[in-house]
Amino acid sequence: MRAGGSDQPVEEPGSDDPARGVRRLLVVLLVLAIAAGGGAFALSQRGESSPASPQPRLFVGEFFQKGFMSRPATLVSSYAADAAARTARGTVKTRGTVYVVARCQVGTVRVVLAGLSSSQPCTGHPVGLVALNITPGELTATVTTSQSARWGVAIYR
Repeated sequence: MRAGGSDQPVEEPGSDDPARGVRRLLVVLLVLAIAAGGGAFALSQRGESSPASPQPRLFVGEFFQKGFMSRPATLVSSYAADAAARTARGTVKTRGTVYVVARCQVGTVRVVLAGLSSSQPCTGHPVGLVALNITPGELTATVTTSQSARWGVAIYR
């Protein structure tokens, strides 16, 4: 018989409680999950090991071409395509008179906007295609051959 006159076993401090092991396991798993989440967040914030060089701009902020427009125009939007791509698409959200300008290296570029189309030989430099008084719509530009560098179309106003 134990002290106190009872036949019941007396629990010693620190004895193994079946629920105690489960609680320990849950705490360890929680700590590991927090550590893994922190590690994943840190890796996502690191960025690339070698910073990617920014793509050069195809179009300048202000464009003027003698014989195409009477005054310099300001870039509103541009739509670029990779060298191997033959088509560039975008949505023109501007209303009123716009100047459509293309930049490609070889072949011919054809632009369809507001149901109208215009084409121009590629020169490697920005070239005006057409001036239109438009409402917002879809723009599709197509080149006749793969390019040696990125190419695209811009809207100036």
